[in-house]
Formats: sequence, structure tokens, C-alpha cells
Amino acid sequence: MAWQQAGRKKREAITALLPESWRLPRIPSAEDVPNGYEFSKTVLTEREIHITEKYTARTLLQALSSGSLSAVETINAFCHRATIAHQLTNCLSEVMFVSAQNQAKELDQYYQAHGKPIGPLHGLPISLKDQFRVEGTDTSLGYVSWLGKTETAESESWLVTKLRSLGAIFYCKTNVPTSLMAVETNNNIIGYTANALDRRLSSGGSSGGEASLLAMRGSIIGLGSDVGASIRQPCAYSDLVGLKPSSGRMPYLRVANSMEGQQIVPSVLGPMAHTIEDLRLLFKTVLQLEPWKEDPSCLPIPWQSSAEAEAHRRIAAKTLKFGVLRSDGVVRPHPPVLRAMDEAVAALRANGIHTIDWHPPPHTEAFQI
Repeated sequence: MAWQQAGRKKREAITALLPESWRLPRIPSAEDVPNGYEFSKTVLTEREIHITEKYTARTLLQALSSGSLSAVETINAFCHRATIAHQLTNCLSEVMFVSAQNQAKELDQYYQAHGKPIGPLHGLPISLKDQFRVEGTDTSLGYVSWLGKTETAESESWLVTKLRSLGAIFYCKTNVPTSLMAVETNNNIIGYTANALDRRLSSGGSSGGEASLLAMRGSIIGLGSDVGASIRQPCAYSDLVGLKPSSGRMPYLRVANSMEGQQIVPSVLGPMAHTIEDLRLLFKTVLQLEPWKEDPSCLPIPWQSSAEAEAHRRIAAKTLKFGVLRSDGVVRPHPPVLRAMDEAVAALRANGIHTIDWHPPPHTEAFQI
């Protein structure tokens, strides 16, 4: 099968999994409707908008654990919005709505039978960057040749299995650039992923599909990965927050990658969300799983409440210091980027935070060594 045919077959399979009642009769052009987020609200019910916009992940969990929201109603709202998001931005690589809805029904039945949530993430919809392996789906990373290698329970990413056991519902995977090594999202399978807030612009990369889905409010929280800004840059493009943790903090066990064994500058997993509070929630939940007992690449460091308290103390005392690197002597940012850096420095200083210009040893010399 030619690569063009394989890519088209996958795109058609994704479209077939989108409920017909949720498909747009006509997809407006990016020129006519630049802002996909605003457009999406014109085709949703008030209840769906309420569920997908008026909660953080933390408060949504509170509503689910108290019974004021059902898991089924919640996942249906996010699946509907994800369907619209894909039609407007081309952000999905895998659709898992049916399995998600079935899991939501089971969670509601458990709640009705026991009067309590099944776990700390009961009913929470979580979207996944394509490289997370999920049973019954492909994990292509934008490589046409990787299509058709359906994941099994044994190959599923450890983190996916564990978070699902806590009640999380995985309902979709999101698009990435071929190999992950690009700062915009495009491949020969799904194609180009546009920015949700301005469809004429890039969503960034490599977690561009995840960022577009979040910005469209088709997701409340997701998981991405980062080496050289693959979480941070797409989040910046779409008014989101993301965390690139230090190496060895998040379990990478059975997560796909293009360069297996490359440990000089390792890829790390991290959360993407609408609030810092939600980043904290998911990151802390992962550490409470003690992943180092299963994944030898993880360091045995639990959530450090004392370090968190010390950070808050330093913020309150205004004793934080930031180093500012405007150039490494080889690459100088473009003027608009330098202007943004200057604005960030000015904002920090206005809030009593110290900044110092950092001049590191020559990077060229370090590279040659």
C-alpha cells in the first residue's frame, strides 16, 4: 500500500469514529472563521459549555466525586467538543470515544453501588499525546510505516494503565509531527494541525495536537512530552500552561519514542492544562504511584511538600532570583522574541523578583568537547 493510501485510510477511519450527529455540516475556512474556540461554542449546548469550560480539573473531580456530575455526561461533553476541535484544527490521531463511554458507564454504576468514587481520578477525562501507547490503538508518531501495529494490554504505557486504575478516562490521542522532532505539527497521516485560537497559525510542536485540543476546550488536562520545548512552546502558542519536569521524574515505561536509548538530552513526560493548580494535581498524583518501583529510569523522589512550602515562602519574601540568557553566543533570538523576554523581565522586576543577566561558558566550546 502506498503511503498516500495508508494515510488516507487512517484519516477516513478517524472520521468514521466521530458520531454523525456531532459532525459539522460545513467546516468553515480558517480565513472566514479564524478562532475555532469561539466558533465551537455556537454548536454546543449550554450544558456542554458549562461542563467543558466552568471547571478546573480539580473542581471537576470534586463534582464527579460528589455525584453532582456523572462520568457519562462529562465524557460525552468532552468527546463532543473534541469532535468539533478535530474538524476545525485537525488535532486528533486516535479516537477512543466508545471505550471511554463504556468506562464512564462502569464508573457511574460503581458510584451508584458504593456511594463513593472508584479512585482519586474518578471520571476525569485525560487526553494523550500520540506517543502514549493505549490498548486497541495505533501509535504512529507520524510515521506511516508504524500504522497498523495495534497496541495490546502488554504494550500499553505503564502510566496509562495506572491512571486508568485510579478512574481516569482516556478518550483520544493527539497529533504530532513526524518523529516528534519539529516545532510545528504536520505529518503524512493526519496532516497539519492548526492553532485553535487562530487557525491561520501554527499550533506549535511537538505537542501541537494536544495544545489545540486543550485550547478548544476539548480537553481539561492532558499529557505531553518535552525535549526542547515540545510542551512549553505549544502551550505558549495557545494560552495554556505546561510543565517540563526534570529528567527521571515521570515514568516513560512503554511510551513510544523516535530515538530509543538517547539519554544525553532525554525526553520527559509532563502535564498540560489550563491552570497551574491542575499541573500540580496530575504531577503529584503520578508521584504518589511511586513509579520508580516499576520504571528504573525514575528517581525515587516523592512529592516534596517542604520544598513546595519553601518556594512559597521565597515568593512571599520576594527573594527569588531568575537568570536571564538572551544569547548563547551562537544563536541570537529574533527582535520580537527579545522584546517578549524584556517584557517578562520587566514584569518580574515589577513584582519584586530579582533578575540577573547570565553569561554561561561558551556553548560552542562545550559542544566541540
